[in-house]
Amino acid sequence: MRRLDGIGAALLATLAPIWLVAFGLHVKQAFETGLAQPGFFVALSDGPDAYPRVRGFRLEQSGGADALRIGDRLRRIGDADLRGVGNIRSDAIAIREAGTQGWFPVVLERAGREFSVRAGLVPSPLPWARIPALLGSVLVGVAVLLRAPRSAQPRLVFLAFVLFSLQQTPFHGGPVAQTVASKLIFYVLGPIAPALMLRWLVGFPEEAPRPGRLARALPWTFAAAYAFLRANYFTGGPLPPGLTSSRSCASSSSTSTG
Repeated sequence: MRRLDGIGAALLATLAPIWLVAFGLHVKQAFETGLAQPGFFVALSDGPDAYPRVRGFRLEQSGGADALRIGDRLRRIGDADLRGVGNIRSDAIAIREAGTQGWFPVVLERAGREFSVRAGLVPSPLPWARIPALLGSVLVGVAVLLRAPRSAQPRLVFLAFVLFSLQQTPFHGGPVAQTVASKLIFYVLGPIAPALMLRWLVGFPEEAPRPGRLARALPWTFAAAYAFLRANYFTGGPLPPGLTSSRSCASSSSTSTG
């Protein structure tokens, strides 16, 4: 094992503790709550000071929101007023309000009428399944950083693998701040971590000729496309719900949402 240079040591000292905390919380929530979260998500389609509207239903977690419809305006979750509350904080409030009972009351507006309904948290089908892959990803990054010759590529490998593992380490649950932190990491690193992995791939190995302009632009094109699609989770567009990773509608009370 060689001695790290200043940049490598700084990356390791900064990212390793952050990842360890996130991973510990992920394991805790995976076994305690099954990483349960609402089966629907909202967006501030009518502006930042309006009440959020139901934007879609998570494909990966079916059920828990059969009484809701695309376009419903949500006014309250439990005792919390939702004016100006967007995607991330609404999830955090719902998880907090559900507590150990697994469900939460919702006051919504539909077609000019107000309704009170119940919605539930939906656990992940296999909440523990990511743990081996997350560990493996970080171990690869650390091993490359510690053992490869000093150069930009080993640092890029470490950065890409650890950030990707961090982005894929959800730990939502418990206090609002914990869920907000988990969701922010997921959405902020979503376009960055895969783009860094692609950037490493197009430049591997270091001895190869420098990649062309198109190859160098590919990772950041991916990042821009990812961010464009994810914008649907926070605004009323730019794409209709049916073209994003959500169900486009819940046509009846028996329709599963996930």
